[in-house]
Amino acid sequence: MENLQILLLNYNEITSIQHNSFHHLTHLERLDLSFNSLEQIPVRAFYHLKNLKFLSLAMNELKTLNESTFKSNNMLEKVNLTGNLWVCDEKLLPMNEWLKKYEAYKEGALCIEPPELHNYTVQYGLEILTMELKIKENPICKTNMCNCTISKDKLVVTVDCSNRGLVRLPEVLPYKTKMLNLSNNNIKSLTTDHIDAVLWSDVSFLYLNNNVIDSLKGLEGTWLLRNLVALHLSNNQLTEIPIHILEQFRGGLLDELYLSGNPWNCDCNTVRFQTWLQDNYRAVRNFDGITCSTDSGMYAGLAIYKLKKSQLCPQQVQLVNYLDILNSLMAIAIIIIIVKLSYDYWLQKRTGKLPRFFSLNLM
Repeated sequence: MENLQILLLNYNEITSIQHNSFHHLTHLERLDLSFNSLEQIPVRAFYHLKNLKFLSLAMNELKTLNESTFKSNNMLEKVNLTGNLWVCDEKLLPMNEWLKKYEAYKEGALCIEPPELHNYTVQYGLEILTMELKIKENPICKTNMCNCTISKDKLVVTVDCSNRGLVRLPEVLPYKTKMLNLSNNNIKSLTTDHIDAVLWSDVSFLYLNNNVIDSLKGLEGTWLLRNLVALHLSNNQLTEIPIHILEQFRGGLLDELYLSGNPWNCDCNTVRFQTWLQDNYRAVRNFDGITCSTDSGMYAGLAIYKLKKSQLCPQQVQLVNYLDILNSLMAIAIIIIIVKLSYDYWLQKRTGKLPRFFSLNLM
């Protein structure tokens, strides 16, 4: 028995096992306890099964497992936990990370309790529970600074911090925050030095409309520009966005960018901004709302994309300066005189005759 490698105990009426039931089967590689009536598993029941690779606990009456149950089973490859009466609560939660290692049979291991997690897979249900606990622990959620909700179907968190009087980006976010609404606040700068990059890493939808943001320099070179799918910046105080910051969206995930309702400068520097808008027309929304500021003279309120480059950056007409013309004529006259004198000097040296001008005077 000590060299036994496969033990099939399925389809019996086993109601319990002891902590030393298998301690002498150190070479066991496959153990099938499916289709019994097991209600619990002692923590050290499989402790001595160092070579165990496959274990089936399917179709029993198990409700929970201790996280230390499989601590010594380093060779374990497949575990079947389907068809039990799993209660997906905080007692089972420590198993969450362990269960992620075993993909086989996970679809059949379903939560029976609590009612709100009924028929979710154990792994999925425990992930929801993990997110709920992290939300309760997060400062911006537990103090009601923001409204934090979980989308159970997508396993993501939505954080609504709109109309909270915030003056900067929140430092921490709940685990797996996908959508963050910061609209209708008093945020001026998008500096990210103070935020927890790990907790912000899942943010894909960022709503910053109706603030007082006047620059995107705080986002320059950050991972956030590459991660964003949607960025709403309508109705802020942006007058320009340097082209090198806009170029950081290139190759990213951006699919929805709102820039309307800002007091955009319309000058020579706007030409490259206009070109970028036209090149990224699929992502930029509400083109007609991206208009020149009220300080832009005759172009105030006009959509930037409709303006000609010559209107944004007219070429200056050089007015004729008559003094410049006179100076040029004088320079030409001086050059002619110098050339004439040089020629006469050369002629006198060659022929010995004075130039006609001097000859007339001598007579």
